[in-house]
Amino acid sequence: MARRLDAELGPEPIFPLAGCPDACSSLPAAPPPITVGLDGGYLRSWDNKKTHFVAIVGESVRRHGPTKRFGFVQGHDPKPGRHLAAVLDSQGLRHDQELVFLSDGEESLRQLQCSLRPHSQRQWSRSLQGRMRS
Repeated sequence: MARRLDAELGPEPIFPLAGCPDACSSLPAAPPPITVGLDGGYLRSWDNKKTHFVAIVGESVRRHGPTKRFGFVQGHDPKPGRHLAAVLDSQGLRHDQELVFLSDGEESLRQLQCSLRPHSQRQWSRSLQGRMRS
């Protein structure tokens, strides 16, 4: 099941830094930003307590519309950006729409954010409790 779903996602997304000026001028005003909270954590293997893996989890919040939650295992997914891109695509993310990322600034989380939208807003904090709901 996981392999089938993984194959349906397709290649890693490539978001250009700038769109075609002619196409952008004809678009309606951009919708409000989507806020994406990301965090990672070490999980110990149930069978072998000496090994662990890193899980990345998050929540994508639109001002109007449903919230989406997602997660993946960092070391086992060669292209994690495609999972997050699929979540954002399911929420109707437009090329000209702003993304705001909230995370603790850990390097792999920053790389994931930059791979999707290098020019997006990023807010790094050690304590993100309550920030996603406000």
